[in-house]
Amino acid sequence: MYNKFRATHLGLTLKHMLWAAARATTISWWEAEMEKIKEEDLEAWKWLVQRLPNNWTKSHFHPRYECDLLLNNLCESFNVAIIDAKDNSILTCLESIRMYVMLRMANRSVTSRDRLRHSTILSALGPLSALTVLFLGAHEQLPSRSPILGLL
Repeated sequence: MYNKFRATHLGLTLKHMLWAAARATTISWWEAEMEKIKEEDLEAWKWLVQRLPNNWTKSHFHPRYECDLLLNNLCESFNVAIIDAKDNSILTCLESIRMYVMLRMANRSVTSRDRLRHSTILSALGPLSALTVLFLGAHEQLPSRSPILGLL
C-alpha cells in the first residue's frame, strides 16, 4: 500500500505519518494520526480515507488475530530461503524447495499445537486472543472464570 501511496504523495514526513497511523493500536489514536495527515496534506488524507482501515491499520484489525504484522514479506522470505537452491538444476532446486516447505510446515505444526494447547485453557475467557488475555492480566483470574479450572 505504501508503494502506491508514495507514487502520488512524496515526502519523508508523510511517510512517517502514514506509518504512525498504520501502527496505531486504538481507534482514537488512529483518528489523531489521520488528523495530523489531514493538516499536512489534504489529498493524502483523502487517498487514505478511500482505503478500508481494517486492511492497513492495527487499530481496526480484529482482536482475535494472533499476527499483527503490517508488512507481507512472504515472497522476500521465501526468496531468501531458496537462494542456495536457485544455483542447482531444476529438479534439485524443486527438491530443495519441497524439503524446505515440508520442514517449515512441520515446525509450524508443532508451534500451532503448542499454541492450541495453551489457547484451549484460555478459551473460557471469551473471544480474545491468548496474547491479549495475557496482556490484560486475565490469566490471574483464570481458575475462577473457567468451569474446568475452577475445580483447582
